[in-house]
Amino acid sequence: MTTTITKLVTMLHGNLIGTDQSGNKYYIPRRAARRPVRQKRWVVYGHGCDQATVPPMWHAWLHHTADSPPSAQVDAVAAVPAPRGHAHVPAETYQAWRP
Repeated sequence: MTTTITKLVTMLHGNLIGTDQSGNKYYIPRRAARRPVRQKRWVVYGHGCDQATVPPMWHAWLHHTADSPPSAQVDAVAAVPAPRGHAHVPAETYQAWRP
């Protein structure tokens, strides 16, 4: 769940870079940083707060492993369907595994 503060900061200071098939939206700041530091990157999840829905190519971009964001065409090709019988358990819910 996105908080009101996150929505406000994203609306005022975020520049939308792209979306994926799960409805996640990826942002960078509109203005450059005052000091030469790495640019911040963040994601606003489309449905709830499930980090497992971030595709690998977007994950690499978020963590500065990839310099440019993946295009929609590459994202669609890279999506691999889950195997049959796979029970997806969302993270950070009451169904999540806890040690």
